[in-house]
Amino acid sequence: MSTNCGHTICICEVINPVLRYCQLFGVFPASVIKHSFEKGDGYESYISHDGRNETFRNKSRSCYSHTPVSFQISPIPKLKSTCYVKSYFFSYPSFISIVLLVGFSSVTTYVIVNIAEILKVYFQGTDFYTFGVQSICVYGQNVVILLNSLIHRKTFGKIWFLLMETFRNLRKHAVTQYNFEDKAVIQNSMIQPVSHPTKLQKRLKMLRIVSFLLVSTAVVMSIAHMIPFATLVFDSCFDDGAQDLTVGSKVSGKPLCPLGNVLLLIQKLFFGMIDFVHQGVAILFSAFCLIICVFLEEIGNQMEMTLRSIKYDMKPKASQVILINFEIENLRMCYEYMSKCCRLMSQCFGIAILAVMITSVVSITCSLYSYALSSGAISDEDSRNMTKFYVIWAFHEWFGVFCLVVILIPGQFVTNMSEKPSQVIGRHSLMQLDSETKYQLSQFQHQSRKPLVITAWNVTTIGMSFIASAATNVTTYILVILQFRLGVENRDINMIGKNNNTSTDQ
Repeated sequence: MSTNCGHTICICEVINPVLRYCQLFGVFPASVIKHSFEKGDGYESYISHDGRNETFRNKSRSCYSHTPVSFQISPIPKLKSTCYVKSYFFSYPSFISIVLLVGFSSVTTYVIVNIAEILKVYFQGTDFYTFGVQSICVYGQNVVILLNSLIHRKTFGKIWFLLMETFRNLRKHAVTQYNFEDKAVIQNSMIQPVSHPTKLQKRLKMLRIVSFLLVSTAVVMSIAHMIPFATLVFDSCFDDGAQDLTVGSKVSGKPLCPLGNVLLLIQKLFFGMIDFVHQGVAILFSAFCLIICVFLEEIGNQMEMTLRSIKYDMKPKASQVILINFEIENLRMCYEYMSKCCRLMSQCFGIAILAVMITSVVSITCSLYSYALSSGAISDEDSRNMTKFYVIWAFHEWFGVFCLVVILIPGQFVTNMSEKPSQVIGRHSLMQLDSETKYQLSQFQHQSRKPLVITAWNVTTIGMSFIASAATNVTTYILVILQFRLGVENRDINMIGKNNNTSTDQ
């Protein structure tokens, strides 16, 4: 048996666009250190006929070797490069995160203190309180995200280490096949030759495309949002009366020109960057979840192949039993790594994801409320003036929906894929196995019976169940806001009518 040796893709190449994007906007304050292998460099792992791990230096392009026993040994394909994550406090990703944290903290404090003066230029009454809450949530979430990233920056390295260890163990996993001609067992420690890529490699290549598309979508939509926002903010700078306006005043319904106020200009600039940050943490969380999904699927596939390879022999040989136990133990260890990853992600991303999910729900609520105003559901002068905000709130709704989708769907995938190993074991009969193998499989099945879940700061489980509760809350909030606004308007109309009647009587 001979195959062509080749190189396989590494997970650092899979989500590289996501990592670079998140480093640029302070969401990932860690350094990705990449090591490239030269020709003839690196060690390849083998499985010997007695089940022991042996390591040899792979200096040739050959991907096979013959042994005098009944096993044919093959090395795993060598990687072009590998990488690991280090959290250095004095590094440019940490520096960017600290600078943005200081900037957003200052701007958020300024907005909270001056929220009345800033928003009264645009809104009044119910609109003022509604969009004021959203403005505070939008600014506050970025402070929470950046602060959480700095606090848990070392946790990123732990998650990455577990992912790399799982990737390495899955690549060297031995697939046992039975040979009917000479009753010998062919042990192949390589998943598949590169000319016939495995499902693992196919999934990772697809994930690389998905990562690029997510980053591209986030960048394009954020830049697109900045165009109508800049038009609205700097519109007053080109009017004749712009120099007479001050924060809190309302002359012809036009706000103060930011070019005449440094603090206001900085506030507007940071507001334009907000979308990059919260989309970044959502994409980073999604990328890690999708990698875990791919690995959980591969664990289930390799368990399926392992159990199928031994069901034909009612009396497996001792050497085969050793290899089977080694394979099951290796897969069980990979599953335990994924379980630890989920716990670390709940700890690392929890409060940041919770802030993004809350802000997304608030943004969707305010966007739908603005649609009701601009469509004439409430017809008054202030509502008709909301038309110019229609495009901006449409983008806010898009960002809310986008973040919820890229967070909740991968989180649900992790839960679904974590059940696959237990389902695979349950479909196969274990009668012909020895006691040790049965014990290994029972432990694995017990370990994987409870689905893996990722929580948002132990407040809610990240999954599709959140959509139902969010939709109910959004509908309720919109109805309450509209009823409150109608109640205020009816009260004002009644007061005006009473005043007119009093004037007539006099």
